[in-house]
Amino acid sequence: MTKPSDTHVAISDIPLPPEDQWEGLENQPDSKSAPSQSRTEVKRAPVEPAKLDFIGTGHFLTIPLKHPFHHPETGKPVTEITIRRLLTSEMEDAIAGALDGEFSNFILYARMTGLSVPILRGLIDEDGARVTDAAYDFLPPVFRAESGS
Repeated sequence: MTKPSDTHVAISDIPLPPEDQWEGLENQPDSKSAPSQSRTEVKRAPVEPAKLDFIGTGHFLTIPLKHPFHHPETGKPVTEITIRRLLTSEMEDAIAGALDGEFSNFILYARMTGLSVPILRGLIDEDGARVTDAAYDFLPPVFRAESGS
């Protein structure tokens, strides 16, 4: 037996239930503890979101760049970046990706701007900070880091 002051209990010190009760025990691993199963195996119904004509300008913000660049794929000059709020369906997709371990706020920022993650990461620091700060402000609370206060 272990000493009463020990916080560690040896497995041999834990009594088993009587053998006649073993059949009623739940000894099969559940989905929470099975590491090989993905938490996102349940697929949502493929329902396309409606194409809504939003009123006003509160759902997007345009940031003029201090350091414009030529788009690496199109060659067109990029002098400003427009950030838009995400649709509910896009948030649902992002949550599914986060559950699969494939998440970065930059994935959301790419959707919000229409630019790829590598392009967003390639911005000069002051433009990158302005764009990511504005995009962060558009994120729903579930994707914002908790404040230290």
